[in-house]
Amino acid sequence: MKKSLKIISIAYLIILLYLLFGRDMNFSGGQFISVNLIPFLTIKNYTSLIAYGRYQLFMINVIGNIIVFIPLGYLIAKYFIKSKKKYIFFIIAISIPCIIEITQYIFRVGILDIDDVILNFIGIVLGYFLSGGTKRDK
Repeated sequence: MKKSLKIISIAYLIILLYLLFGRDMNFSGGQFISVNLIPFLTIKNYTSLIAYGRYQLFMINVIGNIIVFIPLGYLIAKYFIKSKKKYIFFIIAISIPCIIEITQYIFRVGILDIDDVILNFIGIVLGYFLSGGTKRDK
């Protein structure tokens, strides 16, 4: 069972890296750089699309940014966090999305967006709670 969990974990990490860095998400050949440092601006824009029946864009860009990071929170809690101090997990949980966004910006494979950091952080924290991390921490 442990071996299959490790294989699934590695496969997840490879898919995550591809989703984050393996495709040009700005559709401009890597020349256009966009930055959003206003919290909840992008989330608000995607949420407003629901009124126009554009649920798919909301689901992919908001819900998708949360869901894709839930397994990462689970993996961090299961494999890497042995400390009973929750703040260590939360430092890691906020650092990972920040590093991802900065790396995407540097390599021009995405948009540096504070909302992605927020949504990814939420996904990682959900994964932590789903792993039972809070039970271990007591």
